[in-house]
Amino acid sequence: MAKLWAFGDSFTEGFNYNQHWCKEYLDWKGYIPKGYAEILSETLQLELMNFGKCAWDNYSIFESFCRVVKEIKKEDLVIFGWTNPIRFRLTDSNGDWHYFVPSVMPDTIHAEYMNKDSIQQIISNRHNSKYSEEVNLWINLIEHTLKDNIVIHWTPFDSNINAIVLNGFETIRNETNAVLKDVHYSEKGQLQLSNTLLTLYNRIKKKDII
Repeated sequence: MAKLWAFGDSFTEGFNYNQHWCKEYLDWKGYIPKGYAEILSETLQLELMNFGKCAWDNYSIFESFCRVVKEIKKEDLVIFGWTNPIRFRLTDSNGDWHYFVPSVMPDTIHAEYMNKDSIQQIISNRHNSKYSEEVNLWINLIEHTLKDNIVIHWTPFDSNINAIVLNGFETIRNETNAVLKDVHYSEKGQLQLSNTLLTLYNRIKKKDII
């Protein structure tokens, strides 16, 4: 059975109670909605291999791909949901990765092993377009490595990454009339995203130009 490989951050991971950010939303809904990767895999009858993870930066997204690239077959569909280049990671005092998401999670800008000023300097530095160019080089490598596959690169963030910017979908904040402030895509937003990606997939499959 062919597979759908999905790489990304929380927008790709989907909804579950193990994620701190969506627990209130799931309680508000009363059930667990499906994310775009689940919807697409069911629609296209592909086995889902979802490597999306909340708060991940592009380094972690690319690493997750590198770890499984040998398992991807030419009949598989591969989707990358790239995140904001301002995100980064540093090892903590235990040698584990500590993830920094300053644009949406300001509480992550502290670190027990590095002073706040140093972290702020890194954040300021990461506004440079070189960090988007870095991701674009990874995308070139991915496209070359998976030249026999359909590969879709998208991002919800307006950046200089060579990926299709997909936003404007319904958010949790929209759905709940701001009862919940979360700007992640809602159940409807995830469905809208999956429909857009499905359209892109069909156009690529038919050799149309995006």
